Amino acid sequence: MLNGKFIGAYNRKPADGEIRANIQAGGTVHKYIMIESQKKVCKKIGTKLVSSGLYFVGLDMIGDKILEVNVLNPGGITNINKLEKLKLQKQVVDFLEDKVDAKAEKRVELEYLLKRFSGLRE
Repeated sequence: MLNGKFIGAYNRKPADGEIRANIQAGGTVHKYIMIESQKKVCKKIGTKLVSSGLYFVGLDMIGDKILEVNVLNPGGITNINKLEKLKLQKQVVDFLEDKVDAKAEKRVELEYLLKRFSGLRE
């Protein structure tokens, strides 16, 4: 999820004889197309994530249930990139640069206003 919007997905399958699908436990990654109920969940939680300041996260889901929100290490884009021949990191970096630029512009504007208002004291 990037800025409250779904940007990609993949599926993990467990190794034979294993119940965990973790890559470290031998799980493998596969292409996956989100179903409508999952897209609705993403859309619904996307607004809440952004309002909480969480702009780039990974969601672990089974069906249309969220198991985990990966905030510190949403590393799934590497797998999605390989499977879908994408470069999602470009979207992420572009978004982050826009956020930083917007904050810098706001800071300049606030500094200007502060300077103007402090001049009123004189």
